[in-house]
Amino acid sequence: MDLPFLLWCDTASSLAGCRALTGPAEASGPVGGTVSVSCAYKPELAEAEKYWCRGSGWFYCSILVQTAAAEDEASGDRVWLRDDRAQHVFVVTMENLTVGDGDTYWCGIQQPWYDLMVPPHAGLTRFHLQFPQLPGTRRGRGTRTARYRGMEGADRHLSPWLHREGAAARPLRPRHAASPAGPRRLGASGRSPKHLRKHQAGARLARG
Repeated sequence: MDLPFLLWCDTASSLAGCRALTGPAEASGPVGGTVSVSCAYKPELAEAEKYWCRGSGWFYCSILVQTAAAEDEASGDRVWLRDDRAQHVFVVTMENLTVGDGDTYWCGIQQPWYDLMVPPHAGLTRFHLQFPQLPGTRRGRGTRTARYRGMEGADRHLSPWLHREGAAARPLRPRHAASPAGPRRLGASGRSPKHLRKHQAGARLARG
């Protein structure tokens, strides 16, 4: 039912990096809504540049938003980063969430020789998109189920309620439903009376 955002602690940024930068265990937001992620850091990193990066690997991810050394805020496409240097935490907010936002994301702090790019802890942290049931929908032949393949390679269901917005739900009819006028009358042979009359007329012509 959920679309995961994945952050993990890579071995290239472990040890001091994993201790210097931490984040939440889980956050969630609805499609079309927002999700916020808080990344805490050590006091000695207060003046460093902070950024939010998207991609499955820390070495080739795309930076979506980044602060300058003298700035506390920065913005990008549907994403904002606010750095509270007094509290030693920066908050990333993504707005107008879509299904396509599902990916791997990193909290990053730029350093002279190497960058700190770590998740909350040495493990896997999930950020979810919620897919609520739309009004007037029902489980049936009109539904679609989307899937997202996570880092582990396992399929995850997102939602069985991805309907076209505003589409009214209609009751399903059997493929061979009876006509509104009622069932057809059949003769003893299983044929309709009309078919039997044609067969009898043909037999009389053959005898004449």
